[in-house]
Amino acid sequence: MTSHADLSWNHVREAVSARLGLHFPIQRTPELRRGLAAAASALGMSGESELGLHLVSASLVEHQWQVLASHLTVGETYFMRGGPALDALVRHTLPQLIAKRSRQKQLRLWSAGCATGEEAYSLAIILRELLPDVENWRIALLATDINPQFLETAKQGVFGRWSFRGTPVGFRRRYFVPVGRDRFEVIPEIRQMVSFARLNLVAADFDEAASRVGLDPESVDLVLCRNVLMYFSTNQAILTTRHIHRRLTGEGWLAVAPCETACDFFRDFVRVTVAGSSLYCKGQVSRGAQDGADNAAIRPWPKPVTYDQRFRGRSIDARPAATLRNAGRPKPPPESPRTPKMPSPSVHARRARAFADQGQYSEALECCDRWIEYDKMNAAAHQLRAMVLMEMGNPTAARNSLQRAVYLVPESPMAHFALGSLEQAAGCSEPALHHYLTTRDLLDRYSPDTVLDPAAGITANQLRGAVDQLIDACCQP
Repeated sequence: MTSHADLSWNHVREAVSARLGLHFPIQRTPELRRGLAAAASALGMSGESELGLHLVSASLVEHQWQVLASHLTVGETYFMRGGPALDALVRHTLPQLIAKRSRQKQLRLWSAGCATGEEAYSLAIILRELLPDVENWRIALLATDINPQFLETAKQGVFGRWSFRGTPVGFRRRYFVPVGRDRFEVIPEIRQMVSFARLNLVAADFDEAASRVGLDPESVDLVLCRNVLMYFSTNQAILTTRHIHRRLTGEGWLAVAPCETACDFFRDFVRVTVAGSSLYCKGQVSRGAQDGADNAAIRPWPKPVTYDQRFRGRSIDARPAATLRNAGRPKPPPESPRTPKMPSPSVHARRARAFADQGQYSEALECCDRWIEYDKMNAAAHQLRAMVLMEMGNPTAARNSLQRAVYLVPESPMAHFALGSLEQAAGCSEPALHHYLTTRDLLDRYSPDTVLDPAAGITANQLRGAVDQLIDACCQP
């Protein structure tokens, strides 16, 4: 066996990537060594070097690989996570699938990389909200992960308060029961909708392993694989999307995290922008799905509605209170004409984001321009304008807006990341690499769980995983 002095951490990284798919570029070597040290302690080894030697010599057994996976994977998740991307699923994609499966009353869904289960249970809750006759449906909701400890937590279905951050009023009370101090258990009606299984997305025998857990080719309607691909090497991520593509039905959908949509992993899919978020469809996409419009096959909720409103259960009178109070009273004399009050920059900002989330890009662009007219030095306004222009197919104007955003706030990692993605899409590898490297350097100033984009829920740790992957892609010949 190779000695400790001869141990190559490049070979360790390659072994971890080949077996688990997890990508640890050279700048993440300290993180890799910490994970190996913890796994070595659990396995009764002397330290990370001894475990590294076993990795390089391919002498680990399956149980030891599982322990290692439990110390290298990230379980950062919570209920109803996803912001606009989740709204796109709830208001458009799932209603479309439900309409298409209304005769068979059958849906098959897969949460790939489910971590401790919050995503899978959230999906089950959403289905119960969307299907008033859910008892008459055959719903197969499979949640898989490589980490056996995560799966045990998921199967128990008991969560602390931190898993409910950002959930609306009434959500926890409706679908969970207290089981001790600050611990809450999923109600049986939701738990029985989800099954959990261990699955390595990059296993050499993936087809056989997938069949064992019921993932047959062309059998799944929707796959959620969010915040997973960014931890893989480029080749492993492409391999995983191909595995997913084969298991989707002819009109099946794939949802990934917003920071993963900049990656070039989805060549086999049709990209669809729904309410400002990107989703991927396996086959042909109906006009209604492409535009996010309401038609016979798509029955979205009649208007944008937040989860907070949905669970609060308030009834709202259609008439304003002032109208009810003044009924029957004579109308006051008209006031003298006044100069209309112009909306404040914050109003334009709210309108721009709302229009962008709904996919109304012309209106969003107009609001961005009004916002910038009042506040020319606001980097967020220029960055949102760039995102809108990219969705409208105008990369040149989008680049100009992003360059202004970077000029105004040169320490913004999200602005540099977006500009790098735009340069890479245009085939400009060197400028893209420059912005990705700058993004990575700026991320060192943030703690891993810092939320950089509240609308999309992107944390510093998630963005770091995505940008490391893209840097490697830029550096490949």
